[in-house]
Amino acid sequence: MLAQVGTERSVLTPALVPMHPLATRNAPYRLNPDESETAMKVDVVLDIACAWSALGYTRFQKAAARFRSTGGTLRVDFHPFQHVHGLGPSTALRMERMSRLAAQDGLTLNFDTRVPADTFEAHRLISLAAAHDRAEAMAARLFRAHFTEGRDVGDHAVLKALAREVGVPWNRHAHAGETRDDLDFARRFGVAVPVFHFADGTTYTGAHPVDDLLEALHNALRVTV
Repeated sequence: MLAQVGTERSVLTPALVPMHPLATRNAPYRLNPDESETAMKVDVVLDIACAWSALGYTRFQKAAARFRSTGGTLRVDFHPFQHVHGLGPSTALRMERMSRLAAQDGLTLNFDTRVPADTFEAHRLISLAAAHDRAEAMAARLFRAHFTEGRDVGDHAVLKALAREVGVPWNRHAHAGETRDDLDFARRFGVAVPVFHFADGTTYTGAHPVDDLLEALHNALRVTV
C-alpha cells in the first residue's frame, strides 16, 4: 500500500477495526520499565515534517492533559512515519488554511521558513527520549523547532541542543536500528498520519478537536477498566 500524506480527520470505530496493526507491534518508543501497568496506552503515529501531525498532536496533548488532570493515567507509545520528501501542504491556499487552524490551538506554522529535513534522526531522538520518560515533550519540541523556529531537525547539532532542553541525555547512535525497522513497517502498512489508536480499538486519523480526543480517551477507559 502506498503511503499517504497527512489528513484532516477520520474515525475508524472498534466495530470496523477490531485490531489496528500497530497495536500488535512492540513500539520502539517505550516509557520507563517501571511505568505503571495500569496506565492506559495510546499508540501515536506521526511525522515531524507533517503539518497535520503537528496540529493533531498539539490537540492530543491538550486532551491528554485534561484527562490526566482528572486522575487518568496514560502511556503514549510513538511510532515513526516519513512522508515522501516534499509532500504536505504545497499550495499557498492550503498553507494559509493550515496556519489559521493551527493558530487557533496556539501552534505557529511558519511554512516560509521551514527547513526541509530527513526526519529519521528526529524519530530516533523521540525513541531515545522515551527511555527517559520524555517522549511526549520531545515530540512537541521537535514540532515547534521544525514548524515555528525554522530549525533543521535532521542536523545532529540541532537535535543535541533540543535534547538538552528537554532533559534527554544525547546519544548519536542509540535506537537507530529499531527506528529504521519501524519506518520500514510503516511504509509496508501505509497510513495517513497522524494516527491515534486508543485502547478500546478506536482509531482516529488526522487533527481531531480536543473534545473529541478527550471523549475517546474516556470511552477507552470505560472499556478497559
